[in-house]
Amino acid sequence: MQEKIVKDLADLMLKGDEHGTWVEVLNLIDEGYDRLYIYEMLLTKVMRYIGELWEENEISVAEEHIASNVCSFVLSKVGESAAIEKKKSPGKVMMFCIEGEEHSLGLKMVHNVFKEHSWDIRFFGSNLPVHDAVVFANKWRPDVLCISISIVYNLPNLIRLVEQIDQLDYQPKIIVGGRVSTMYPLNDYLKRKTVVLKDLVEVNDWLVNNKISSRDYVGS
Repeated sequence: MQEKIVKDLADLMLKGDEHGTWVEVLNLIDEGYDRLYIYEMLLTKVMRYIGELWEENEISVAEEHIASNVCSFVLSKVGESAAIEKKKSPGKVMMFCIEGEEHSLGLKMVHNVFKEHSWDIRFFGSNLPVHDAVVFANKWRPDVLCISISIVYNLPNLIRLVEQIDQLDYQPKIIVGGRVSTMYPLNDYLKRKTVVLKDLVEVNDWLVNNKISSRDYVGS
């Protein structure tokens, strides 16, 4: 059943059908599927499936872009539909894809999960230059930097960012995720120990356990 849902959603996205895709997802939510399941088990798999179609030359770059834009639209709608309990924010988080990264759909899902936990968020999307990230962090002083990296060639930019953050007069927690985090032991490359979260389930667990106030790091 899940495979059929994934392919049906992919077909709608490739057609550019924002409304149809959203209706299908909304029906699943109404049937009792939680948002974490929608993000991790459906939309992530849909985009992975579409990526495979592109790699096999079964769809064009233009079609892949259409599907990505529909997915981004649906993610926004899912986030808007969540009933956010009004409570004191656990902290401030700054979210961005490291310099050189052009795709931010995965990070947008992370944004929605943090939002459901009432965090104060600044979301920058893709390809934020290291210099600008450091300047804004020093000005806004977030408790957490949440960084996405999917391409291994951008690892030097992540290393440079962490080194520059370490030179600030305050030390935010650093969370790193994205495809590279599932392929390499990132803490072996970074001078400072970071929180490595490999999927949205780990993100949600970290938030539920309020690990901002502990020294118990995931993935270290």
